[in-house]
Amino acid sequence: MRALLSKRGQEIRARTRRSRLRTFEKAMREVTATLGPAERRRALAVVYLLVSAPAWQAMRDQWGLEGEESGKAAAWAVRVLTDELRRNPASIKEVDDDDHRR
Repeated sequence: MRALLSKRGQEIRARTRRSRLRTFEKAMREVTATLGPAERRRALAVVYLLVSAPAWQAMRDQWGLEGEESGKAAAWAVRVLTDELRRNPASIKEVDDDDHRR
């Protein structure tokens, strides 16, 4: 994981970024199909972050979680978010409404 986070690792991964993102978007299509473009992009970004190398590094470095434990934490968070999107797709839009009231 640390190699993925290195400058060289990021350069190598940049070559396949578009393909990885398309695959990820396809995998998330079921839970994002009813969202508008802005909400869909935001939901995808959050879930992608949770399963990323930087998330793993933060859980390890900041909270002392080992690899398997980090995976379980990320899986739980993804499950909570995707369950909420299935149950109440408008919940992600409600964030925008709250921001406008401030």
